[in-house]
Amino acid sequence: MPTHPEQPAVVLLYHRVASLVPDTRGLCVPADEFREHMRELRDSCHPMTLTELVERALAADLPPRAVAVTFDDGYLDNLTAASPILTELGIPATFFVVGGPGHRGGEYFWDTLERIFERDGPLPAFLELADPNGETRHRHPTVTREERAAAHNALGADLYGLPWARREALLASVMAWSAMDLAPRESHRSVTADELRQLAGRPGHSIGAHTVNHLCLPEQDAAAQSAEIVGNKTYLESVLGTSVPVFSYPYGAFNSETVDLVADAGFRMAITVERAPLTSQVTPFTVPRVEIRSAGREAFAQTLDAVFRGVSS
Repeated sequence: MPTHPEQPAVVLLYHRVASLVPDTRGLCVPADEFREHMRELRDSCHPMTLTELVERALAADLPPRAVAVTFDDGYLDNLTAASPILTELGIPATFFVVGGPGHRGGEYFWDTLERIFERDGPLPAFLELADPNGETRHRHPTVTREERAAAHNALGADLYGLPWARREALLASVMAWSAMDLAPRESHRSVTADELRQLAGRPGHSIGAHTVNHLCLPEQDAAAQSAEIVGNKTYLESVLGTSVPVFSYPYGAFNSETVDLVADAGFRMAITVERAPLTSQVTPFTVPRVEIRSAGREAFAQTLDAVFRGVSS
């Protein structure tokens, strides 16, 4: 029998703890704001590990205002900026990390596009790209800030759902067109294997899987989805020397086939992106999670209160 009346829980999603301009996807929460968010959790909530929270939620056995903190993608600042704050305040967290064999800690395609198009420096006046069969794929003027933003948006929408090889080919064409030096930046790169081990070794930290290449899984065939899911799990477990039982769907995107493939890969639970509380009615492979943007402590507290009450927006 449950030891408590059923209480809703909340899983929080962050990506980055950094102060960067531009931040067109709204992934960054500055360190001072993140510290205030974590203080709010410490003072007014019951922080716990993700696995404990989900298991107890499904059993309807949670204390009031139970919450778990998660990060997606595996940016370096998870180690250098977020981790020290979490450790200082005693807040556990799960980091869902992208990677596979040969992972070196590069930049994600959305950061590369932002780097190219959201800048004041020189670019060619027009972008025209053809796919391998010779048909024109993208035609964009790129002189004004507005034109570059439109090109950025169109390319981002296209790259989002492509298979890995086509995505990389299109991105490589854009990079070559820009004629920029696009070596990975320390401010934007992901963790290496050694840095991942450091992150996993800190108190209260755990690692989850997030695919090999951050593909939108429902847009891929079953074989490609399985390769992304299993390949990432195998890589992380080989780096860490321990099991990785939790998975996060890139972009929060999944369908029934994706869910089955994640379960077949041996994961115990999987996390979405959905502004909703977690209750015993949720399945372990569709755990909702609330994405947190940059906001002061008061606004963050209001968001928490609304989600605990089940308010959707």
